[in-house]
Amino acid sequence: MAVVLAVTCVTALVAGMVPALRSSAAAEGGALTVRSSGGAVGRSGRLSDSLAVLQMGLATSLVLLAGLVTRSGLNVAAADDAIVSDAVFVTTVDVPST
Repeated sequence: MAVVLAVTCVTALVAGMVPALRSSAAAEGGALTVRSSGGAVGRSGRLSDSLAVLQMGLATSLVLLAGLVTRSGLNVAAADDAIVSDAVFVTTVDVPST
């Protein structure tokens, strides 16, 4: 479990740092330009913005689902056994073949 947590943290840091470093390098070169409509537009456009919104939505749902699975696992681990095995009698029966 610790290995999975460590790999997840490293992956999250790398996935977050690469775009941050790219955008900081692009900001020095004047990545924002002004259109005639008066709005500031980046070099990426609507598709990139849509993908970012989709990514945030999927990440949020993934975190919520991970919390639900964790809570369910803890509930199962804390639950009492439904079968009482104290009064169980086990035997074998030999069935002759015909």
